[in-house]
Amino acid sequence: MNEVTTISVQTRDINDRPRDIRAEGLIPAVLYGFDIESTPIQFDYQIFRKAFRVTGRSTVMTLELNGKNISTLIKDIQYNPLTDEFDHVDFLAVDDNAPVKTRIKIRTEGMSPAEKNLQSLISKPTTSIEVSCIPRLLKKDITVDLGVLVNFFDKVTVADLPISSEEGIEVLTNPKAVIIQANTPKGGIDASNNAKDTEKV
Repeated sequence: MNEVTTISVQTRDINDRPRDIRAEGLIPAVLYGFDIESTPIQFDYQIFRKAFRVTGRSTVMTLELNGKNISTLIKDIQYNPLTDEFDHVDFLAVDDNAPVKTRIKIRTEGMSPAEKNLQSLISKPTTSIEVSCIPRLLKKDITVDLGVLVNFFDKVTVADLPISSEEGIEVLTNPKAVIIQANTPKGGIDASNNAKDTEKV
């Protein structure tokens, strides 16, 4: 199945009520930025949902408007507080050949041996990093393996992330910033030892 990263959009009348637009299965939005004036637009809800699953907030989504393809990043999304559905989207048009600053989400996977064996508390103080690069090099997210946290105080910092300048991505976040860390449980190391003793009984 092909992944959708391009959606067709239409200009909309600013006098149209947003709730009427949503009732037709569309999302009201605004497009602004590189080489374009601020333009109110609308587009199909389901097609956007599929594209957003692929691009997230940090990779390029292409908008087809009046026969022209426009590279964009999502700057803001408003959600319905009751249904959590998309209510409104802000798109920033970007220059394909110029660096942009944005944030890339950090995603964790796996199980930490420190958490499993030592009852360590895993903290995740940094959930995204700021980067600068040309749009086509942007990543949706970066995966960090919790399996590297074996002992108390083991950690992964921004400097440890699998990104190099050779990829054309400049990381702007402090390289010493902690992404994940294994901390002692409540009550300290003694609490961890007591928990292990209880398991043996």
